[in-house]
Amino acid sequence: MTTRKLFLLLGTCAYTCLFVLLFCVNNVFAQKFLVQSAANYLDYDELDKAKTAIDKAHLHDKTNNDPKMWYYRGQVYFAIHYDTTGFDKLSDDAIAIAAKSFVNCIATDKNLRHIDIAKDMMSRSGVGCYNAGIEAYMAGEYEKAIHNYMAIFDIFPVEIEHDMDAKLLLKRRNITRAGLYYNSYLASSKMDDDKRSKDYLEKLIEMNYNEPLIYIYMGRMYMKEGDTTKALEYVEMGRDYFEEDPDLITEELNIYIMQGNVEILIVKLTEAIELDPENKLLYFNRVTLYENRGETDKAEADYMAAIELDEKYFYANYNLGALYYNQAVELIQKLDDINFLKQKSLYEKIEGQADGLFKKSIPSLENALEIKPKDRNTLIALKEIYARTGDLANSTDMRRRLQELEEDDSE
Repeated sequence: MTTRKLFLLLGTCAYTCLFVLLFCVNNVFAQKFLVQSAANYLDYDELDKAKTAIDKAHLHDKTNNDPKMWYYRGQVYFAIHYDTTGFDKLSDDAIAIAAKSFVNCIATDKNLRHIDIAKDMMSRSGVGCYNAGIEAYMAGEYEKAIHNYMAIFDIFPVEIEHDMDAKLLLKRRNITRAGLYYNSYLASSKMDDDKRSKDYLEKLIEMNYNEPLIYIYMGRMYMKEGDTTKALEYVEMGRDYFEEDPDLITEELNIYIMQGNVEILIVKLTEAIELDPENKLLYFNRVTLYENRGETDKAEADYMAAIELDEKYFYANYNLGALYYNQAVELIQKLDDINFLKQKSLYEKIEGQADGLFKKSIPSLENALEIKPKDRNTLIALKEIYARTGDLANSTDMRRRLQELEEDDSE
């Protein structure tokens, strides 16, 4: 090869290298120019052009992790979210994108050129995400609500790393991890997404979230699946933390009722009454168990306790009267097996006991009728009892009132 050809070849190589170098430099500058263009467009509120420029810079490998790009991407999308002139339609996810961008800016800004403003804007974006989540939930857009709540979780690690407790707007607005999980549960439950609902509730339980309802919600999902054992496990876990919470007590009792575990249920109801002696429903619930076991004396005492707490409690008044009435009917049925001529004294004794129980039922049933004057069952019971005890006037009155009810129903 001649010296001239060698020189030409070297010159060509040098020119090519210089061209490649210039192309790379120009390419880098071009991408950084897009970031600056986005900033300029933002200054003049040309948010559509700002978005186009920053989106291109975000996608290019020369600037896709540049702190300045993240900073202006956050600013552009933050402005889009809060715009009221139509630019807010440019993105349905603007505030979440802004939050993530400021988080990334803080993570990559080693020279700390944007860190202070980025911290503030990150917090403001987090509040925006929270409000967007609430608005989406209220509008029935539950998936969107969860998306916005979850976007805030990226902020919390940054908060810890940079010791922002004193400044973070999220904390001032009472926006916490636990609150976000709880709100996300509410949204997922609206979609009947039990898998995600369980995940959110489990996280709250792990965090010892101060809300008894999370154990009830978890239990009910397992109840829906027919797993009463697992449901009871969570409700009892809740009672370990909230011993006297009335909702947890009631939930626990309901599960025992479904399981048919009468012995444990009576114990639990008795414990509940000791904690909440003014709760008439607890006495009323225990009555049913006593009646099923034939412990009528205890059942009577619980009915009377419930009525003492609320004299207008219809079901307690009616059921107490029915208790006496049913006892009387059982005695009357025994008379069929007794020979009146041979066992007259026994017959009259049992008949007298039955009549006494019929009469004993009248005050409670009359109270029930006063509370609900058109209750058909009460009218029927009193009609028969009045007739049985010789009070024909009142028996006729009950028959008249029953007839009026039937006429009203037929109109």
